[in-house]
Amino acid sequence: MNRKLLGILIVAGLALPGVAQAHTTRAELHRDRVAVKHERHQLHRAAAHHNWQRAKVERRDLARAKHELREDRRDFRRHR
Repeated sequence: MNRKLLGILIVAGLALPGVAQAHTTRAELHRDRVAVKHERHQLHRAAAHHNWQRAKVERRDLARAKHELREDRRDFRRHR
């Protein structure tokens, strides 16, 4: 009996993180869009001031923000 109970607890513990994982909301998508817009603005600002090192960092940040938006958009569409 203890083995059955222990087995059930292990299976429940392994299944729980998959069930508890939240899906992307509209608010998260909105925040991601705002982040992309902000990073694009920062990139244009750095380029306008001829700060090429900063522009390189901002390009990297913009790519990261776009990637996050892409992933969240895909998750949102998949779990509507």
